[in-house]
Amino acid sequence: MKRRTLLMTLGALSIAPTFAMGKGPRPTDERIAALLAAGEEETAAVLKEPFVTEVAAGTLAKDAFAWYFAQNLHYLDNYALAFERFGERLDGENRALCRRWADETRGMMPWTAGVYTKIVGGQPEESVYDALRPTTAAYMRYELESAERAPLLAGFAALLPCFTVYERMGMTIARTRKLEGNPYAEWLAAYGDPAYSETVAMALGLAERLGRNAMPDEWEQAKTAYRTSCAFERRLFRAAYTLEKVDPS
Repeated sequence: MKRRTLLMTLGALSIAPTFAMGKGPRPTDERIAALLAAGEEETAAVLKEPFVTEVAAGTLAKDAFAWYFAQNLHYLDNYALAFERFGERLDGENRALCRRWADETRGMMPWTAGVYTKIVGGQPEESVYDALRPTTAAYMRYELESAERAPLLAGFAALLPCFTVYERMGMTIARTRKLEGNPYAEWLAAYGDPAYSETVAMALGLAERLGRNAMPDEWEQAKTAYRTSCAFERRLFRAAYTLEKVDPS
């Protein structure tokens, strides 16, 4: 399953039921469960963000959607770069997997721009929301620096929420969305595809491999990195909903 299903972007389910709903085999390492639990509060909070609930209902203001999609193009380009840089630190199949994710992420950019044009009109680069916003810039900087410099497990943990948070969100949106008459129906239609869980399982498998010989302090660093990126995911939805402005400085 390609990244397209996840990144139709860029639930209040417990971790265990979420995993049971997925088709892909999941790592059984207790440390992986602890890693995911570290971001549980922020992940669950994402599902209560007004942006998420209103886009599912079709009542979200078009400006908020325009903000999110315009900023998402910046994010996707940076996320692909982060995977490229992170993959350069790995070998063999792990490096190839990161390269694949980088390519698939970058391949989402024309589709994202196209959805923006269909729903909002015009080109995203002409939008008043194209200029990089503080929350987007901070998240991009955190992911890229983590990918380049953090210990391997923590570096990947910082990239992981773009898999796991969207899986959770997708399952929730699939249960609550209203597609008929919803101006965002095209974006929402792919959410909740159970096949995406196979991609998430691959990502968790990479985390398990990277952490196989990691010391306890490395796992603690990874939990902090994962929680931080989960919080950024929530902050992005809040920033879009409030139409965060360009930093005047």
